[in-house]
Amino acid sequence: MLLDALIDARRRGADSAETAAELRAVARLQTVVRQLLSGLATTTRTAGTGDRP
Repeated sequence: MLLDALIDARRRGADSAETAAELRAVARLQTVVRQLLSGLATTTRTAGTGDRP
């Protein structure tokens, strides 16, 4: 995702402010995905799926 944002910014000739805004958006999205995955892992552990024979 980060590479795509950088390539897109370069292709469009974006200035540093636009590029910085895109990178902040990518960072926010990655944070949300990490939180979702962390929550999913916690839910899976508390659901007892590790207790299977």
